[in-house]
Amino acid sequence: MTRTLLLAMAAGVALLPADAANAQQKPSTGPTPVPKIGAACPTGYQVSASTCVPGPNTRCRAFPKVGATCPAGYTTSFDYCVETGCSR
Repeated sequence: MTRTLLLAMAAGVALLPADAANAQQKPSTGPTPVPKIGAACPTGYQVSASTCVPGPNTRCRAFPKVGATCPAGYTTSFDYCVETGCSR
């Protein structure tokens, strides 16, 4: 056995193929409210107090952007990353 496998077994960590790990990280729910950052909400969302809530016609998920760019599958909208390829 490899050293990595032995260490993972000793720590009780499951080693998964990269695709399985990525699939587990993707949320399986629709859009949810996000905290309002700055003056604008992401595309498809509307202001409700200090929160941005999904508009009635959006299915796109969003989250606050961390760093300069959004991950693959998301596009920048103000200070947020918004899912691409979903129906609005």
